[in-house]
Amino acid sequence: MSDFWSRQFACGNKKCNGTLIPVELEDNKKENKVKALGKCPICKKSYQFSLPGDKEAVTNWIGVVFDHMFLCTSCGNASLKTRRIDGHPSSGYTISVWCTRCNEVGERKIDGTFFHYLGPKVLEVTQKETRNFCPNCGANMPLGSAFCAKCGNRIKK
Repeated sequence: MSDFWSRQFACGNKKCNGTLIPVELEDNKKENKVKALGKCPICKKSYQFSLPGDKEAVTNWIGVVFDHMFLCTSCGNASLKTRRIDGHPSSGYTISVWCTRCNEVGERKIDGTFFHYLGPKVLEVTQKETRNFCPNCGANMPLGSAFCAKCGNRIKK
């Protein structure tokens, strides 16, 4: 992963000191640019900017962007599960995701041009074992738990 691209794809708020979570990538073939939309899980601000669209540049930044794409925009954890994928290579894809930690539901939009890069990551996220986390103490719990074994908090269904 390139440190240069990690710094480029970061929240502008110095207090957050974090990487943006990409929620949308759109190829602009006319200008050889990629429009990216990212959201900071700390300050909740959204940022839109352009990334270079030539093949060499894409291979440099694509790993950084996709490594962060399946982090939750609410809690920032790598706890997303793919719920549904809709779309087509010519029109792009919408990936519906759900955070197993904070229960936030969201979407990622990917231009069809980049989806082949994403396939293995989507498969990994789809097959990941889903677990609950206690909203009170954060303890990891099996799915279907009514109470947290660590603090006794009742888990809402």
